[in-house]
Amino acid sequence: MNIISNCCAGAEFYKKVLNVKCFPNPFIWTSVCPDDIKELIKNYNKINFDNYKIFNEKDEKNKFYILVDNRIKLHFTHHIYSQKYTKPTYIGADCYYNKMEDYILIKYKQRIEVMKKENAKPNFLILTDRKRNTFTINDVNDVMNINTDYKIVICSPNEIKTTNKNILTIKGNTLNHIEIIVNNKEKILNFIEKEGI
Repeated sequence: MNIISNCCAGAEFYKKVLNVKCFPNPFIWTSVCPDDIKELIKNYNKINFDNYKIFNEKDEKNKFYILVDNRIKLHFTHHIYSQKYTKPTYIGADCYYNKMEDYILIKYKQRIEVMKKENAKPNFLILTDRKRNTFTINDVNDVMNINTDYKIVICSPNEIKTTNKNILTIKGNTLNHIEIIVNNKEKILNFIEKEGI
C-alpha cells in the first residue's frame, strides 16, 4: 500500500493502522503543499523520483526539503539539524542530528527503492488545516475535479460531499490527524482496499 499524505499523517497511518515499520515511500514525516499534492495526483506516473536535490528551508535554517524532479517539494518538518546530536535522536516526533542532510538523503533513497520494488498504485490521504499546507475549499474542489483512478481520502472540519466514487470524505478535527485516522481506520481501510472502484 502506497499512502501519500500532505503531512505526517501518512506515517501515522502506516504506524497506527497498518503496523508497518519499514516505510515504503519517501513521503514519510514530510509536509507537501496543496499545489504539489495536486501535481502528484495528476502526474504521479510521469515523475522521476530518482531526480532530486536537497535544500535548506529558507525560513527555517535547521530544516530541509527535497525537490523531486524539479516540481515537488517534500518538506522534512520533523528532521532538524542540530550540532548537539552525533547520531539521529528522536524526541517525540522530531529527529535531531548533526548530519541531518546525509540522513534525509539515505532515508529518501531507501524508501524510493522500496516504492519502486513494490510498484504500488498510490492512495492519497489529504488532511486540511495543517500549518504549512492548509488546503482551502478551492484546493479541495480542485482535487475532487481531477480525473484520476487513484483513491483519495479527504479529511476536513467541513462537511464535504462528493459523487466521485474514488474519493472518500471524512469530517473531523484535522489538526489532530492521529485521532481522525484511528477513529476512521476501518472506513479508510475498507475504502482503500475495495476492488473495482
